[in-house]
Amino acid sequence: MSGVPSLPEPGDSNLAFALFFLPRKRRRDAMLFYRFCRAVDDIADDETLPPAERERRLDEWNLTIEERRHDEIERLIESHSIERNLLLEILRGCASDIHPRRFQTIVDLEDYCWKVAAVPGLVSLKIFGCRNPQSETYAIHLGHAMQLTNILRDVGEDAMRGRIYLPIDELKQFDVKAQDLIQRQYSDRFTALMKFQAARAHALYEEAFAL
Repeated sequence: MSGVPSLPEPGDSNLAFALFFLPRKRRRDAMLFYRFCRAVDDIADDETLPPAERERRLDEWNLTIEERRHDEIERLIESHSIERNLLLEILRGCASDIHPRRFQTIVDLEDYCWKVAAVPGLVSLKIFGCRNPQSETYAIHLGHAMQLTNILRDVGEDAMRGRIYLPIDELKQFDVKAQDLIQRQYSDRFTALMKFQAARAHALYEEAFAL
């Protein structure tokens, strides 16, 4: 596989335990997919590299997927009939974090959540061998719910890194300014905003688990 990007070793990820009860081949393939996701996410988040270098490395991965250069990834795609565009969507989502942009509305944020959370769930379904027709809807709802949960958990840390994921129109609705998040200024307005977002995440979890 000379000339293609390398995948990191699994390390001490808790995912290995979570996947323990999968059949051996599916467990191996799930870990391979995790290593791909970790590789591209680490590139986007590596602030020791200039943005241009991070973009170059993700572009390299993009070409690798498009031109079918990576033997292990190709085996994964073929073995589980994974749509190639799903892996490209994950790359697009990671790339959008290199130059953080603001999201005007919840619809804009949902597009980001689709790429970085719902799509990995859809790929995982293929690897797990899910056949229930409702599985995809479950994965999409759960992916959005979990990504929104991550955003709420990390709102202060992300803001300090220049990443504000909460929709601009909803910040205005609750009269919370970006600078309030960056400076970690707590207020009744901030609490109301977070309760509003938490209720949205809770509703998404309910939709997923009601299927």
